[in-house]
Amino acid sequence: MHDPNRIEPFIAALYRLWYRHPDWRFGQLLYNTYYAAHRGQDLFYLEDDVSLKEIERWLEKDAE
Repeated sequence: MHDPNRIEPFIAALYRLWYRHPDWRFGQLLYNTYYAAHRGQDLFYLEDDVSLKEIERWLEKDAE
């Protein structure tokens, strides 16, 4: 079973990213965040820690 404590930090990071891009629809948020970095991989199989790192990478990129 996955640790339920992983959910809050993940949602908080997702919130910060989406808040920086309020014009993006949810599908655009997922596509823009993952597609470039994980082209050819199915989002269904990405582990949460990998997804969180990608969201954090986008947050750092946006801060520049």
